[in-house]
Amino acid sequence: MTEEVVIRIAQAHGKSPGQVLLRHMVQLGVAVIPKSSHPDRIKQNIDTYSLIDIHTYRTIICNL
Repeated sequence: MTEEVVIRIAQAHGKSPGQVLLRHMVQLGVAVIPKSSHPDRIKQNIDTYSLIDIHTYRTIICNL
């Protein structure tokens, strides 16, 4: 992930860019099925739901 805006949002919340984008898609009502065979990534995907409400970033992310 090289999108600077997503990276900054992720850093501000102590999450990975992937978690930010997963959460964003879920909040838009999109069914997201992340795939991973790595236990650490699976845990990160589950932890996505602990990310605070990122509606404040919706416009920024949607404009990427």
